[in-house]
Amino acid sequence: MRTSRVKKRIMAFAVAMAMSLGLAVPLGGVTTQPLIKSSAEETTTVATPEAETTTQAVAESVTMGTGFGVAIMAGENMTVSFASASTVYIPIVVSEKGYLTIERKDESTDDIQISVLEKNKSTEVLKAEKVGGSEDTGAFAISAGDYYICVTGELGTDCVITAQMAAGVSMKIGKKTSLVLGKHSSSTKFYMQFAPAKTGYLELENAAGSKVSVSLCSSGKKAVSGTKTLSAYSSKNHKDGKTITGYGVIKNKPYLLCVKAASSVKKVSFKTSLKSYSSVGGSSFSKAKTLSVNKRVYATLGAGSKPSYFKFQKSSYSRKNVTVKTLRNQGKLRVRLYYKEVKGKKKGKILPVKVNGKQIGWTQSSEYQKTLKIPSNWPKVTYYLQISNDNSKSTGSYQVIVK
Repeated sequence: MRTSRVKKRIMAFAVAMAMSLGLAVPLGGVTTQPLIKSSAEETTTVATPEAETTTQAVAESVTMGTGFGVAIMAGENMTVSFASASTVYIPIVVSEKGYLTIERKDESTDDIQISVLEKNKSTEVLKAEKVGGSEDTGAFAISAGDYYICVTGELGTDCVITAQMAAGVSMKIGKKTSLVLGKHSSSTKFYMQFAPAKTGYLELENAAGSKVSVSLCSSGKKAVSGTKTLSAYSSKNHKDGKTITGYGVIKNKPYLLCVKAASSVKKVSFKTSLKSYSSVGGSSFSKAKTLSVNKRVYATLGAGSKPSYFKFQKSSYSRKNVTVKTLRNQGKLRVRLYYKEVKGKKKGKILPVKVNGKQIGWTQSSEYQKTLKIPSNWPKVTYYLQISNDNSKSTGSYQVIVK
């Protein structure tokens, strides 16, 4: 492509992009609505210009034109080729303060270094991050102003990068999400928002090398779980479950993960997975869901959720076993047993099952399994399980089966 055609394409693209940019107003610092509208998914190749012949051993740095900065901040994939330079500076403009994530879209095995510098190039906003193929820098706070994205790699390396600016940090379920903390104290709270695509058990693992404290909050920042300290990641800590916790979450409901770490911790990373424990049981005794023999039910109680109700029939003189297993939840789960009276003045009423004057039931912590054996001489009636959170900050998922 001739030089004149390249210049025309860059200038036309810069003008078009500048005219198409639009801003969104952040809501309380937690929305993840992009501050800059995404452009088409076309990939623009940004090649480093040919350097003049020199006897110096150090490859020269190249500053790309502002058109490229507009494109990369609009979310367009851009290829940077280190054909003759080891460092490329891409000037960008941040219109509103928020969180910036620079993503690498290629799958090359060659690592690159990405940093963000202030306009004078002497102050690092984001210290150099090593970014492999299909990885990102993690979201980091940045104020409005002019900056440079600095990309460094080996000569001959090609990489594809893009940038996303948002008012809040979105936690990517099923993937690793990182957050650069910057300067902070141990009491500073950082929030990462998410809305699960399904009801179930969200398992959260600390994937970084530093200890971190986490809690689940509503979209209004009200805590709906207790605070859990997760150990720094190591194979032993992972094996012992010290890096992992879990929550019961409800489909499409917005949540915030509140994160705190020591002032020396500069970056946190989390891995997440979401298991479908979609049953939420019935909302009352009259709407209790029937438990079929030998059919396991996977259920969830989100924080603040009302109790769930299940029922099963004892129609013979054989024994019945009811097993409830909880996962690595926050808080405790309460299980209580009831039955429907079939005779006398209380016929049709649902009453607690009592032995020696005490109701049958139990409270169990995370990762606990208990089996209730219903003797053969107990009445042939309908039995009910009431399963609830022990308090307002309990949350989690469980399994229940009747045999």
